Amino acid sequence: MLLAGATAWGLVLLLSAGVLFLAWWELRRRASSGAPDDLGARFSARREVWAARSRGQLGLFRTRRELAELEAERGRFYHDLGRAVFERDQATSDAARARLEELAELIRAKEAEIQAHFKRIDEQVRRAQAGAGRAEPPDPPHPRESA
Repeated sequence: MLLAGATAWGLVLLLSAGVLFLAWWELRRRASSGAPDDLGARFSARREVWAARSRGQLGLFRTRRELAELEAERGRFYHDLGRAVFERDQATSDAARARLEELAELIRAKEAEIQAHFKRIDEQVRRAQAGAGRAEPPDPPHPRESA
């Protein structure tokens, strides 16, 4: 192919042959050394870790969305409270304050739920890594966000 003028295809074929040769050579080396082929176990462990993180991230996403909705609602009630105080409407002011206190409690509960999601994700990842009997150190922890 290189001589026929199709240089790009010739290079692709040459590189592919090199990769195949190296893969064959590595498999032969492992088979002759008697070392167990743990490629399947490592792949399975990675898949389990990825699945655990994915499931956890879905729950975390839902909880964060609910938290954002609560915070948006809190903003609306702060607006209503400000208007009621400006207009000196005591009944509306008291109702807005009561709802703000309820929302503050709900927001604290959602933030605690987010922290529980982080702990649950870490535990699932740890179990997935331990189930595969990993000898290598675990992945660095994922960045945590408080809200």
